[in-house]
Amino acid sequence: MRRITFTSWLVSSCCCSLLAFAGCGGSSSNSGTSTTYHGIVAAANESGTLSIVISSAGTAATGTVTVSGTATNLTGTYTASSYALSLSGGAYSFTGTLSSRTFSGTYTGPKGAGHFSALSDEGTTVTSYCGTYSGADSGVWNLSVDANGNATGAYHSNTGGGSDVLSGTVTSGNVSLTYSGGTASGTIAGGGTWTAGGGSGTWTVANHC
Repeated sequence: MRRITFTSWLVSSCCCSLLAFAGCGGSSSNSGTSTTYHGIVAAANESGTLSIVISSAGTAATGTVTVSGTATNLTGTYTASSYALSLSGGAYSFTGTLSSRTFSGTYTGPKGAGHFSALSDEGTTVTSYCGTYSGADSGVWNLSVDANGNATGAYHSNTGGGSDVLSGTVTSGNVSLTYSGGTASGTIAGGGTWTAGGGSGTWTVANHC
């Protein structure tokens, strides 16, 4: 089967009744003295969750990446003037930027390079889901959504290294996503379809990572 490789493009809790999703995912909280972001990571054959905490002063950053039940603490900096984030810990290193309420960027870890994204939980809740995609290409497909209808995520091919950030919206449980050269749609509960160039396929996620 012909495989399509996507080009790189960076864009900008428990049961969430507004989105009508069943089950519990990554919960969210806000301390009132800092801003917390919850999201996912995606690399070849690697899925996980990510939390990022930006201090009230807006300069210090901490976080936790959890893959296969193992949590790794992260420390680093956030530069407000350039919206730039840098975090590292253990075998992980993250570099990204803040756009509106979403951090996204690239990271390296034990299984190589991938993408990450995370939504702010300020005034809302964030739930993260991990899954796969298949068809003309196949790999990891992970999403985070908030109670305001914002969606972000990342995918990574298991065979060719194609990786990118997903961005979109959720309306009445229906997901609409865009990425470089393609679109995807469906529902969290039932999955959906993706298209890019001359290739297409399906994706599905579960309410845990």
